[in-house]
This record gives sequence, C-alpha cells and structure tokens, in this order.
Amino acid sequence: MPSTRTLRSGITVLIPVRDRGRFLAQTLRSVRDQTAPIDEVVVVDDASTDDSAAVARESGATVVVNDGPPLGPAGARNLGLERVSTELVYPLDSDDILLPRAIEILSRGLLTDPGAPFAFGRSLTASRDASGWHPQGIIDPLEGDLADLPCSLFVRNFVPSCAVIIRTAPLVEVGGYAEDLPPHEDHHLWLRLAARQPPIYVPEMVSVARRHPGNISDPLQATGPIALITEMATVDPRLARCRPERLGVQLFEVVNAARKQMRPAVAARVAWTQLLREQHRRRILSAAARHARNRRKWAREARALWEASPDLRHSVASYE
Repeated sequence: MPSTRTLRSGITVLIPVRDRGRFLAQTLRSVRDQTAPIDEVVVVDDASTDDSAAVARESGATVVVNDGPPLGPAGARNLGLERVSTELVYPLDSDDILLPRAIEILSRGLLTDPGAPFAFGRSLTASRDASGWHPQGIIDPLEGDLADLPCSLFVRNFVPSCAVIIRTAPLVEVGGYAEDLPPHEDHHLWLRLAARQPPIYVPEMVSVARRHPGNISDPLQATGPIALITEMATVDPRLARCRPERLGVQLFEVVNAARKQMRPAVAARVAWTQLLREQHRRRILSAAARHARNRRKWAREARALWEASPDLRHSVASYE
C-alpha cells in the first residue's frame, strides 16, 4: 500500500464481499439511496463462488476481483483501499444497511474538526427472519466514554464498523487494516487512529448492523486476536490503566458465548484461568457485571427505539 498519494475531494464507499450476493444487493441499494453524493463505490470480490461480482457490477460499482486464495475482510479492504482516490472513505460490510442520511450526517460531523481521523455514529443491530426485522441492540458509546479516549475504546469497541467515515490519508499512514486480527481488525484500526487524534462522535442512528449466523463473531474462536489487542496495553500506558476493565468485558463475552453453546466447562476454565493469573480480580469481575447490565440496557433501548420510530421501521423494512 503506498504511503503517499494524491487525493481528490469526495467520498468512496468500500465494500469487501465473499459469497454474499443476496445481502450485497440490499447493501448496495442502501448506498444508492443516500441523500449525499458518492463519488465511487468499490466492491472487492474476495474469491466468491456466487454472483457477488455480478451483483456489484449491475449496481454500477467498481469491482476489484481477487482470484487467488481468500484474503479475508481486512486483506480485501486493504486491496480496495489501493483504489481509493478520494479524501474520505466509508468502509461497509456486505451485509449491513445504511440509513438514507448516513453519509450526509457523518460527513457534516467530520467537517467540525479538520484533524479528526474519522467520524462515527450510532448503529442498530438487528436480525431478519420470515416474520420481519427484529432489533437486538445498539452500538454506541456510554456516558463518559468520549471523555476517556482511547482508554474506553480499548475496553469496548463502541465504534460500529458500518457507521464510520474515515479520512483516507491517516488510514493509509497507519498501514490500513491489520490482516492478522479477524474479526477484530476494525477495533484495532480505531485504536490506532484514535491514538493520533480523537474522532468525532455524531449521536444519530445511521446504519443497521445485520446479525445472522454467517457474520456473528464467536469469542471462543477469536481468542488470539482478542489477546493481541489486549496486549496493546503493554506498550501504551494510557491503555494499561484500564486493562482490567477490558478483561472484564472479554470475560463476560467468552463466558456468555460458552453458555449459549452449552459448553460450561469452557466457561469455567476461561473464568478461572483469567482470574487466577490477574491481580485486579475485583475490577475484572465488576467490569464483567457492568457489561452484562449494559448489554441488557442496549437491548431494551433498541426495542424501544424500534417501537417509537415508524420512519426507522419503514426504512429498514424496505430492504427485504
């Protein structure tokens, strides 16, 4: 990836895809429905075996095809990033949905601080079955999180991957996405960018992160990438002070995943070994309990927002 390039004013939407043609069609329609102008849509077809590339071409997107072994989401994003020539880039997964004013809202927010590396908003998490869409939660910062960056972001990733506009120059300067951290490469990128200068938070709902069996990250299968992010605290004293809180959040996520998969022995082993080797056990347990309460709160807020917002329901229901 080149370290310097000439960038023109404008925005590019960058979408990696692998075998998600059906979802991609809906994602691209939500991009076409934006109220703000978009200079280019780049879709990176990462060794798909379905019609993903054809779907992208039919929508008018620029398609970059990887015919070799799959690169993974981070590698595909980096490949597409080489084609981005605009000052701004909106990374978007191939199964998520933008609300109509997403790019307008985030672009305006980013203009408030010329030095901010990115701007992010709120995202609704939702799933869809034969009976329609079902809200599950909300991704956004808690009160006080923004005053304690990057520590709070290290503890918990509250930047939705589908609700971010990034300045291309700093994204290239930090080396793009870390290709050895799936599925946490976005969290790692936010931390590296936020270490340079704080991002802009726009407290508006701008996207829907679709939850389905093909995209749900399993903490039991991603212990390596999770640990690599945690170990960032060993070289950054700003992160070291909140390492126990991060461990508490991860403890809850791993134990909760093991419980849902009916693997109590795994949950017990993780809980015991993590607490046994750590000094700040009370802080870890307190953070785990607090995160559990917040998870329940976000679920309640998502249901309340869904019921109280006919415009939101109408916008999302149109992508079926």
